[in-house]
This record gives sequence, C-alpha cells and structure tokens, in this order.
Amino acid sequence: DIPSKQELPEVTKKKVDKKYNIFIYKIKKVFRENLLKYLPVEFSIEGYNILKNKIPLEKPLFSVGLDLEEKYRFFISTDEYFIKCIEEVLQKNNPFPLQKEDNIQLNIDKVFEKTVISILEDLSLKKKKIVLSKPVFYEEEYVCIQFFGKIEGKEVNIYVSFDEILLDLIEIKPIIFSHPTTLGKKNIKLLKTFTFVNVNMETEPVSIPKNLLKEGSEIPLKKINIKKRYIS
Repeated sequence: DIPSKQELPEVTKKKVDKKYNIFIYKIKKVFRENLLKYLPVEFSIEGYNILKNKIPLEKPLFSVGLDLEEKYRFFISTDEYFIKCIEEVLQKNNPFPLQKEDNIQLNIDKVFEKTVISILEDLSLKKKKIVLSKPVFYEEEYVCIQFFGKIEGKEVNIYVSFDEILLDLIEIKPIIFSHPTTLGKKNIKLLKTFTFVNVNMETEPVSIPKNLLKEGSEIPLKKINIKKRYIS
C-alpha cells in the first residue's frame, strides 16, 4: 500500500517551511528535469511532508545516494509501485514490447544519481555513490522529505532523506535561474513588443586639453554631465 498524505503527520510546517522552501523547490526542479530527460513520462509533484528521523517505508525498493567524506549522506528512494507505474506508461506509449535490455530500474537509478549530484554539486567534499535498499545515516538526526507525485494520474511517492546537519553546508541561493520554456520564450517575445524602449545617452559639450589627447591619458569624467533620454 502507498502511504497517503492523510496517514503521515506534517511536521511543524510553521518552523520548517521557511528553512526548506527554496531547497525543496530545487529538488523538485532538478528531479523533474532529469526524469523527463531519461524517462520521458508525464510527471507532477502535488505536495510533500517533512519528517524527522523517520522514513515511511520500512524497506524502499532501492535508494541511490552520495556519501560525503564519510560524514554525511544524502539519498533519493522509491518503492516498487513507482517503478511499476513507469513500466506501464512506457509499455503503453511504446509500439514495441519492452525487451530485457530496456532496464527501467537502471534508468531510474540514473535519474536519482544525476539529481543527487546536481543538488550537491556546490559542495567541495569528496563524494562517493552508494546504492542501498534502505537509507543509512551517520547521524541520529536526519530528515525525510516525502514528495507526493503523479505519473499519468497515478499517485506515487519519492523520498529524499539526508543527515540534518548537511543542510547547513548546502549553499541555498534565494533566486534560482532556469532557461525559459518554449512557451516562456513566446511570452518574452510578446512582452518585448509592448515594452520596447530606446535609450539615448547625451552629453553637453566637453572641453578636453590637448595634452590629454594621447594614448595612456585618462580624461576626467566627473564634470561631464550625462543625460539619459528614453524614446518609446
């Protein structure tokens, strides 16, 4: 059975969300990009729970993570139902039967690995990939973020767990830049047609001594009055 949102208590969101919001957004963005790259399926994340020192599944099907300097660990885990959903979607959309060499679990492993590496890329620590059936941590205090997602309308869960102290080392930028989508590019192009502006830079006549008109001389700009003129 898939643990539902109702079965899992949300952990002190008023205290936690402010600290985790940007980090959670980054995880969702990177994970979705990698999933679409390696397993092109319709996927969305509907919500999440933040759990302390608890992972809802006793034995996730597999977990892919990084060990950092044998001090910290960071995992992404899933269950058998997640893999079955992807297999069904690919079987449905593929006109040819899936062969044995079409290893879905291997591709999911790649999605998880690329996601973990991207999230922790700013950390200048020695990293080693680890694959376990269940996350194991160095510290007693760890965090599990359970993401509730949908694949082709079917509910699935993704689990991101890590030693809690690791969050203090990760650089979390308040602004995340990403390339615009095709629709975004069209909207930007349309916006430019409404906000087109020319800028002219004008100055008053300036008197420059002849001894400064040679290579290597610096012309003082403090007394030059520069005006900006905007023309729509």
